[in-house]
Amino acid sequence: IGDLQRGLRELDAQSLTDTAWSLAVVGHRDNRLLSALCHEIHGRVEEMAPANLAITAWSFATLNYRDDQVMKRVNRQALARLSEFESQSLANLAWSLATMRLKDDVLMHHISKAVLERVDTFSAQHVANTAWAYAT
Repeated sequence: IGDLQRGLRELDAQSLTDTAWSLAVVGHRDNRLLSALCHEIHGRVEEMAPANLAITAWSFATLNYRDDQVMKRVNRQALARLSEFESQSLANLAWSLATMRLKDDVLMHHISKAVLERVDTFSAQHVANTAWAYAT
């Protein structure tokens, strides 16, 4: 783990997202590693594609790990680029915010507008996840 923590500085934004996703998928919650990962992500949020922003949020929500400073930056970047989000990313972002109990009324309002504009592109699962996020 120590080597991985030190190597995080050399990863690009995609690789940081992939690392967060991988940790979430295997359920590996190491607070020191996640803190180091958040530190690197914090400085690279602007480099992330919309899908990466949503996957990063999903990963932390899945791991039940919350770093408010990182999520605030992720949310601001997501809000600025919401028109670029695909349906799955919108659903994942809404689900993540609800799961982490992160209150961001402005972002959730804009996500709901984006969802309504593109609801025909949502799968049943995306609709269910988004509805759950708003009901939570």
